[in-house]
Amino acid sequence: DDVGLGKTIEAGYILRELEARQLVDHVLVVVPARLKSKWKRELRDRFEEHFDEVKTSDIAKLADRIRQGREPDPFRWIVSYESARPEEIRKALEETRPVIDVMIADEAHRMRNPESLQHKIGSTLCKCADTVLFLSATPVQNRMEDLWHLLRLLSPEEFSNWTIFEDQM
Repeated sequence: DDVGLGKTIEAGYILRELEARQLVDHVLVVVPARLKSKWKRELRDRFEEHFDEVKTSDIAKLADRIRQGREPDPFRWIVSYESARPEEIRKALEETRPVIDVMIADEAHRMRNPESLQHKIGSTLCKCADTVLFLSATPVQNRMEDLWHLLRLLSPEEFSNWTIFEDQM
């Protein structure tokens, strides 16, 4: 959707719908650092959803809790790409695979490059999440491969072959 059309609000409605259908205990919103407080405010003011802004250390604590064999407490977290992308965090998440009921990634186009840290943490988090929502107002402007890389994060099985994707497009 274009800038200003309400992607945050759309995501809030989708979250509400999922909560009406199933138990949603673990929600992670991944955003650029500059948007953390905006997301927190929008979800609180418009949906009465209370999210905590978390840092790298909070994610590390979650992984440690799982390593100790303890169930993670329910969470509603907003984390920045910058806080989630350190290699040690990605490895800890790969190892522990915390259950994430819903993951929302704003500015998802940041994950289009498979060599980038954002793509790598996005891939790891998508594997942990039952439901994934990508939001972006930025169309894929560079190459069709960028779109393919994003779609592969969402559904690796369906978009496993570049040649087939290219032919379909």
